[in-house]
Amino acid sequence: RQFDLKTGILIGNTTGGISLAWWKRSHNVHHVVCNSVENDPDNQHLPFLAIDNKFFGQFFSSYHQKLFTTDLVARTLVSYQHFLYYPFMMVARINLYIQSILLLASEEKIEHPNLEIATLMVFFGWFGTMLMCCLQSWQERLAYVALSHAIAGLLHVQITMSHFAEEVYHGQAYNDDTDEWFRMQVKTTLNIDCEPYMDWFHGGLQFQIEHHLWPRLPRHNLRAARDLTRALCKKHDIEYHECTFFQGQVRLMSKLYETALEARNTKKSDGGFYESQIWEGMNAIG
Repeated sequence: RQFDLKTGILIGNTTGGISLAWWKRSHNVHHVVCNSVENDPDNQHLPFLAIDNKFFGQFFSSYHQKLFTTDLVARTLVSYQHFLYYPFMMVARINLYIQSILLLASEEKIEHPNLEIATLMVFFGWFGTMLMCCLQSWQERLAYVALSHAIAGLLHVQITMSHFAEEVYHGQAYNDDTDEWFRMQVKTTLNIDCEPYMDWFHGGLQFQIEHHLWPRLPRHNLRAARDLTRALCKKHDIEYHECTFFQGQVRLMSKLYETALEARNTKKSDGGFYESQIWEGMNAIG
């Protein structure tokens, strides 16, 4: 395990610039409490995005250990999130850099912190050197950074599409037979239907249901597992969410648009958007 972990840090951090410790910490929680408003960090994106009206008002994040409030800024951005989603995905990787640095700079206990820090320094070192030595002007450097991160945004679209449009819930799952492990993972996750030759391009992420049910299952077995899972869902009358990539985009954008319209109708009593420093300053409150 330690050899595998160190190899992952060396390769992943050095070539990707994202801390493996941060990824494990965040992604493991996401798997256990998938699409929980209060507990799943992968869906807590206020003030930029709200995938459901259940995120309106105030809620305390058990992962980030802070209160999220739909203040004036959040209400404004969420009201137009269906236009902002793709631009946000184009720069989403920068947020992962920031989250990685914040974790390593915190007092959170992680494995091999020195190796994590050293490998991230190598990444930013070689990336910065490449920008300075291989490109001649600041315009070229800015264009390269923007374009490379925008293309990487396709990965963020792939991942978020698998959960953003699906059911969300408050609190903890596993309360009874209606939200036990299997049912909860299936109803909060979406698969992307594609031809087998596309499996390599998707990297196994299109079989997100099976990945959530069996996180350690090798991705070359996910298609076979998908056939078994669909049969099991049909046998027990459980809805299995699957569509093409472009149908998934429509499904996602429809959900974002629906929530954006609801955000525009929020009031002080249910949205809390007046309770912000900007609003108070504009109206000389306090």
